[in-house]
Amino acid sequence: MYPPNSTPLITILSGFYNRASHVKESIESLRNQSYKNIEIILFDDCSTDETLINLMKQAKEDTRISVVSHKENKGFVQGLKDAINLSKGKYIAIHGSGDISKPDRIQKQVDTLESNPNICVTGCYREIEKEKDDMSGHVFKDDVKGDSKDFIIHTNPFSHGEVMFRKDIYDEVGGYRTEFKFAQDRDLWCRMSRLGKLYVIPQVLYIRKFLEDGVGTRPEKLLIQRYLSEIAVQCHESVLSGKPDIIDAYGAHGMLLLRSTRRLSNDLLRYGVRFLRMGEKDTALFFIRRAISVKNSFKSLSYLLIVKISGSCVTFLLKILTQLKRATNN
Repeated sequence: MYPPNSTPLITILSGFYNRASHVKESIESLRNQSYKNIEIILFDDCSTDETLINLMKQAKEDTRISVVSHKENKGFVQGLKDAINLSKGKYIAIHGSGDISKPDRIQKQVDTLESNPNICVTGCYREIEKEKDDMSGHVFKDDVKGDSKDFIIHTNPFSHGEVMFRKDIYDEVGGYRTEFKFAQDRDLWCRMSRLGKLYVIPQVLYIRKFLEDGVGTRPEKLLIQRYLSEIAVQCHESVLSGKPDIIDAYGAHGMLLLRSTRRLSNDLLRYGVRFLRMGEKDTALFFIRRAISVKNSFKSLSYLLIVKISGSCVTFLLKILTQLKRATNN
């Protein structure tokens, strides 16, 4: 634990694009942190609404805040990389635009990293807030089990916005890679997990808000995110087996070497089932067909048949298939 009066400086980063109505509440949750030795770097990626104006208002009210306004749209990943280059903190905390960090989030994450030098990335339990959705209010409790470098292959325990990580380890692994427009976080955690542990604080310290234009709301973005996440994992597996990282070796062209895996197919199928349950048949069909194109299976073909059937039969057959799956597992 750090001695009194020598608390480490923490850099909090948050990137914004057209989030004017969410700036005040989100940034005030950072300003009101119980841990006070922080610098807050906010970057605006050429918003077309009043996001930048609202960010500047926050900066005028708190000297710990600095605002970076991009002259051209750089994208989230490059914006993060540039902001980290400006940072002075020992640890880097990410905060999703529009999200809420609870008052003790930074304090508890600093305590975790200071007390456990073997931990390189820490997150926390997070609550979901989404209008008109059954997931709203759900708490994600993704505890890391076993060896972190093996665990991250199967599950990403973080949603990115709630993490804090060691800047020196971030620099050592090369930081965020711009080849990953999405899933840049999982790619980073894969590489950092080879130098330290990943840890999730078992407390709800963060509220993640799903906004209408987020990655998780558009099928095309969700699909690209999942493919890039799979590429990140395959790069990681390659290094663990003693082979080169395909992105390090070939840059963005290395993505052409993506292997079709049952893991990827099953994930795409799960998206399809989720949208089917929501009544969005076209989107469900989009993901199920993709799952089949990756790896054909009886399960994916069964769901494709269900989507093709309209009316009340869909719900009935979905229940039957679920029961058959449970019976098979038992």
